[in-house]
Amino acid sequence: MDAAVEWAPLLRAAHAEVREKLNYADREDWEDSSERIREEARMLSLIARRNGCDAASDRMSALAEAIDPLADAIVAAEASTLAGLRAKALVVMWEARPSFAHHHGALEFPDDAHCGRVSTRWLC
Repeated sequence: MDAAVEWAPLLRAAHAEVREKLNYADREDWEDSSERIREEARMLSLIARRNGCDAASDRMSALAEAIDPLADAIVAAEASTLAGLRAKALVVMWEARPSFAHHHGALEFPDDAHCGRVSTRWLC
């Protein structure tokens, strides 16, 4: 959580600086030109590197690489105790975390009957 708390404001600041430099208020104001989109991406990359957002993102990626095998083991394990159910609930929350590519500040649950890889059947 600490890594995300560090990363999110840096990414917001980088996006705000790009919007200011390209002189548009919101995404709806974008021209649909691939040249403008490439320029925005180039500027965002430079600003994110400069303000430390890339470094925070790298720490989040390393954390995800470390946690994913543990989450896989929890999903594969049978939940027969309250602690097991809590572990599975934590995996659901981990898998519902906002993605790096399209962070809107909300959890993102899949549309199907499962929460990530964890079946909701154990909640009944």
